[in-house]
Amino acid sequence: MGYLLGVDGGGTKTQALIADKNGFIIGEGKSGPANELFDDAECVHGSIMGAIEEALSCCGISGEQVTRSVFGVPAAQSLLADSLKGLLPNSEFHFLGEAPIAFASGSDKSFGILLIAGTGSLSWGRNREGTCTATGGGGAAFGDEGSGFDLGREALRSIGKMYDGRGRSTSMASKVCSFLGCNSFDGILSYVYGKQYPRSSRFRIADLAPIVLEAAGEGDMLACQIIESAADELELMAVTCAQKLGLLEQELDIVLTGGVLRQGGPLLRQVLLKLQKSMPRANPIVPKLDPACGAIALAAREEEFSGWYQYIFKIE
Repeated sequence: MGYLLGVDGGGTKTQALIADKNGFIIGEGKSGPANELFDDAECVHGSIMGAIEEALSCCGISGEQVTRSVFGVPAAQSLLADSLKGLLPNSEFHFLGEAPIAFASGSDKSFGILLIAGTGSLSWGRNREGTCTATGGGGAAFGDEGSGFDLGREALRSIGKMYDGRGRSTSMASKVCSFLGCNSFDGILSYVYGKQYPRSSRFRIADLAPIVLEAAGEGDMLACQIIESAADELELMAVTCAQKLGLLEQELDIVLTGGVLRQGGPLLRQVLLKLQKSMPRANPIVPKLDPACGAIALAAREEEFSGWYQYIFKIE
């Protein structure tokens, strides 16, 4: 019996799942980040292969028993080819970006719109003809609007203005200090710019997003303004993506995922309200499953490979 492998890797963590041919998950492995934009090749390789090995060990099968593998990882296939050939010699390999597997974690349709707000943000879509497009997704230098990084960055701007007298008071300041275990603005500066941290400050700033959601839920005016602006940007991403694909007036699934949206709260509510007006025929879905489950779902759909995959390679 052949088994399926689904792998989701990104800037925060890597997850690998093993399933039988019917898509029932029997093993899981987790490891560290796997994004070549932020982590060195050794880290990316180790995270992906480590998660796969843990998943295999979890369910007690060998790599030789895996016959189809789907990857949603921002890593070059050349980095993994030799190791995958050795560990999974009988598998075919299908490499995608994060978007198709994230969409498949919430919808079984072959077309629709995806909206992600995690550390970063993007919208991706595919129409009935198989055309795919995306909006956003350029990273912090290009915006990351509506993302965890965006929420954290705007919170820091508000806090900085409060401390130096240019802005209004906000409960986000005390909440951030409590989160960091400090009692001054200098402590916040050290958290953002400190050289003692091994990774980009982008991830540390994104970790402040739950504080913004909490403060907005309690009625903090500045936090509410941040949430409103983020919701506007996320709606714009999704609507623009749908327009480019000719899907704006059609019935379709729109999957809303990523850590910031999946945890619910005021941002998700605002986005849903806005999409209800701008895309009234869309069916919003907040998946309960992780993107790696979407990779497994796609691996089980052999007949749809040609429509979903950006590129496919077999290791001979």
